[in-house]
Amino acid sequence: MEKARSIWYEERNIIGTAISHLYAALAYLLRGDVGWYRTSVIWAMDIMGDHEYYRQTSLAIPLALFERFMSKPN
Repeated sequence: MEKARSIWYEERNIIGTAISHLYAALAYLLRGDVGWYRTSVIWAMDIMGDHEYYRQTSLAIPLALFERFMSKPN
């Protein structure tokens, strides 16, 4: 979580914010907090999906898979 916070405050751009959320997701996963883990991954994917470059690159495939995953009922 410390790494997530340091990136969050030092790298305030789209990539830095997304990476910060991914580090936070890892910290939550290691704590066993699945709810916040999933939320942090969703935030990271949402941020990357809002950026035109990522929509035009290979991130389009994982974003599409992620959308399918999120649309399925629990």
